[in-house]
Amino acid sequence: MKRLLLLIALTALTILPATAQAAQADFGRSHALVIGNQNYQHLTKLKTPLADAQAVAAVLEQQYGFTVNLLLDATWEQTMRAIADLRNTANQNKDNLLIYYAGHGYLNKKTGVEYWQPVNAERNNDIYWIPTSRITSILKELRAKHALVVADSCYSGSLLMRDSGAKLPDGAGLNELLRRMQKRRSRTALTSGGEEPVLDSGGGNHSIFAKVFLEILQENRGFLDGYSLFERIRRPVALNAPQTPQYGDIRMTGHEWGDFLFVPKRLQSVKLKKQPSGRIDLSYLQRGGQGDKTIGQYIAHGNGTVTDTKTGLMWKRCSEGLSGDNCEDGKAERYNFDKAVEKFKSVKYAGYADWRLPTIDELKTLIYCSKGVRDKESGSCHEGSERPTINQQAFPNTWKWYWSGSPLASSSDYAWYVSFFSGNSVALNRSFSYAVRLVRGGQ
Repeated sequence: MKRLLLLIALTALTILPATAQAAQADFGRSHALVIGNQNYQHLTKLKTPLADAQAVAAVLEQQYGFTVNLLLDATWEQTMRAIADLRNTANQNKDNLLIYYAGHGYLNKKTGVEYWQPVNAERNNDIYWIPTSRITSILKELRAKHALVVADSCYSGSLLMRDSGAKLPDGAGLNELLRRMQKRRSRTALTSGGEEPVLDSGGGNHSIFAKVFLEILQENRGFLDGYSLFERIRRPVALNAPQTPQYGDIRMTGHEWGDFLFVPKRLQSVKLKKQPSGRIDLSYLQRGGQGDKTIGQYIAHGNGTVTDTKTGLMWKRCSEGLSGDNCEDGKAERYNFDKAVEKFKSVKYAGYADWRLPTIDELKTLIYCSKGVRDKESGSCHEGSERPTINQQAFPNTWKWYWSGSPLASSSDYAWYVSFFSGNSVALNRSFSYAVRLVRGGQ
């Protein structure tokens, strides 16, 4: 029994010029054609393709914002029409396209031609078999930049040309790599095995490969590239089935360089930090894959930092001197303004070396008045507002007063601070000792 699951994903990632303190990345429109063939008219019926296709369609639509065209037990004509229609629905430079196929497949070892077999395919007659070259030809034709093929099939390794090694790095190198990916076409494949039989079951209602694939997509909370998906899927499948997933370039499709990106719907409209060069910093999206938690307008990354989705700024959760999951350890350190400016020019933390004092305008964005603002000019909160006047889940154990890094323009003896007791901001003599919370990004 041969079983084929093919997922083709095309995406164009456009990084917009940053014209403000924060900007957005344009991930484009996302379309999916999802096909599951199980109840064959002339071939052996399969066990899991319908459940696999329905589950993939659901996670793509609900978690990743795809517009899905779902075909179940599709004939040759229905499949060919749907493939041809992609020229109309998903053929713009910024479009994302995903094609998923679950069903029978066949490899002619004499010719090297691999086929999809629709539900009306005949056993010894290839008139209704669809060669996968039809898919490679659509990859050549469509203008979307990045393509990923995920094949859960006997002998699916024939799709691969070589190991792409397109792993994305963490930290500062990620942004430059993403910009390079944007400029060049990519056509890569993730397969459930090499030129070997693969299981049609083993994952409950799903094949073993589809089960792990779905679990990774469902659990993902951040920016997931194709190579990272491969690294996470390879070991669980190999340990539970006589097959080893592979990853590489697709033959004869114009692959240049790059990788597919899975971005959850909740992150697609997030405002992102602008670097001093004017480029947008997307790196925190990939870190979100492990331990991210949404707290109101903030995303807590599980490493002592939070990102404000409205401003794009990344903040340390704890005041200087405090640590622990809820900033419960230690004591908030206090500094006069000049010592704070000198000490916190460029601090290393959580893999970054550009932490600093916030400007007064940045620090004021943290003020939260649960009962509304009493004085718009100063930012003072109405009586009865929760104190401290900040999101206390995102920033636990916050003290009353915090220095900004902004001196008062009209007097060299004064600088701006924010009171998280009342919610207002005031200029005060630099000799006072207040707490410090660091930020990165912006400016």
